[in-house]
Amino acid sequence: MAGAKAVGMLCLLATVAISCCCLASACEEDKNEVMHHCWKNIEKHLGDQFPKTDSQCCQHIMRIAEVNCICARFTHADLAKISLSKVANVCKVCGNPMPANTNCAGQP
Repeated sequence: MAGAKAVGMLCLLATVAISCCCLASACEEDKNEVMHHCWKNIEKHLGDQFPKTDSQCCQHIMRIAEVNCICARFTHADLAKISLSKVANVCKVCGNPMPANTNCAGQP
């Protein structure tokens, strides 16, 4: 009986680890897509943070299930080029705002 519980617990932990890995991978992919499709909207010095709702940027933002997960995926190199407040604003303009109490450049 104890062996069955241990095997069950091991299977549960493996499932959680796999799902976390997949979520992290999906967040990284979403971040890369935002960097590509929304570059002209999130670029630090010149970005226009008001994309058209039918733009590729907004279409991608709308498909992101966990939009707040992309905040933690930006590297130091990314952050040197983009504005996190613009990222948060673009998400809002595109109709998929950061959830309440999300700290992405202090943007609620």
